[in-house]
Amino acid sequence: MSLSEGQVIALAIAPMVTGCMSFLASSTILIMILRSKVKLSTIYRRLIFGMSSFDVIQSLEQASSVIPLPEGWPVWGAMGNLTTCNMKGFFNTIGITGAVFYSLSQSMYFITVIKLNVDEQTIKRKIEPFLHAIPILLAFGSSVFLLATDNYGPVAMTCWIAPKPLNCNLNPNVPCTSYGNLVVLRWVLGGVPVFFVFACNCIMLLVIWHAEYSQNRRNRRYAVSWRENPSTCQSTGNGSSIIGSTSSFLARSRDIFRRPSQRPCSSAAKRRHQIAQRALWFILAFILTYIFTITTRILLDKSPYFLQFLSRLFIPLQGFFNILVFTSPHVAGYRQKNPECSWFRAFWNVMKSGGDKDVFYSTRRGKGASKLRRKSLRKEPVVMDMEVYNSIIKDKEPVVMEPVVMDMEDILEAIHEGEVVARTRNSILDSV
Repeated sequence: MSLSEGQVIALAIAPMVTGCMSFLASSTILIMILRSKVKLSTIYRRLIFGMSSFDVIQSLEQASSVIPLPEGWPVWGAMGNLTTCNMKGFFNTIGITGAVFYSLSQSMYFITVIKLNVDEQTIKRKIEPFLHAIPILLAFGSSVFLLATDNYGPVAMTCWIAPKPLNCNLNPNVPCTSYGNLVVLRWVLGGVPVFFVFACNCIMLLVIWHAEYSQNRRNRRYAVSWRENPSTCQSTGNGSSIIGSTSSFLARSRDIFRRPSQRPCSSAAKRRHQIAQRALWFILAFILTYIFTITTRILLDKSPYFLQFLSRLFIPLQGFFNILVFTSPHVAGYRQKNPECSWFRAFWNVMKSGGDKDVFYSTRRGKGASKLRRKSLRKEPVVMDMEVYNSIIKDKEPVVMEPVVMDMEDILEAIHEGEVVARTRNSILDSV
């Protein structure tokens, strides 16, 4: 398919713009995590940090576009040499392979938390090392192998696995001296991994969506008075819904993408929904990034120009989508507490704070010493000074005129829900 000069220039400039956007976004995620109070203390943040690190490499490589290609290569803007092309191919392989497989690692983490309900400590001990080792080893292993075997070279508008000498495949009088079968190498180190991760992410998207859809169906059946009174979660007692037992498929699906404050039931259900919602958005971001590239690879020379342009435009954007998903719950929570604040102002404040409140952990309790410690905390009463108590409930007039003894679990639950129910010493002791 022959393209005009203007179309070629547009294909060359598109990744420069989106690559710079994604580089800034991924770098911002890294800075946010390192500046935050919790830093890399959770599995979720460590996975995001790893994926964003590879996104930075990929974004810079994509932002260079056609500039590192050897001068004289029949593409507008080529002004490099074989060395710069080798460097571009090296970082291209590292960035894409690492980012793609870190996306798979992140999806597997979400599945273990949401579907398998595995606790954080078990994931940390038995699963997390593989979630980091596989992307890192595959990314650096494949890139070093291709560089050592001198398989990098200009291909169309990028640098990747190419025949040597240049264009030897087009001239029957010039023998190709490349290492191995180029078609096999391209599929093994490029095509198959991306297709595999894309298919796995699509399957995990359906699994997470089905888990949330089924949960929404149960919520609508048993706990549905929240629309009339959002602070409560009640059952009608007969298994029927106040909203209607014939709730539509689309209505239940739409609930998956609602903010937790718009959904019913307990804090555990809200935490589960937060995890599932962010997992769905991360997977959708990955799919949107690579769907056009995969389509053009399938169609090859038959792919229309608009698909080629969208492929060049979206392939660097995963980092940009990631920062929107990473900050979205924090921005929504900030704007809920400050309704007068604009989205950009809330986004800026969240970036400065690092987004410390992730609430990403399994609702299943851990085992061993940590479980015993949590039990002891729940049984241990906490004496709160009156000023502290009133500062929590933000009430101008004291509700209780004596020190309040509250169970630790009650305090944490009350603070998480944003409200504290005033209880006297006797009522607390009676409940215990």
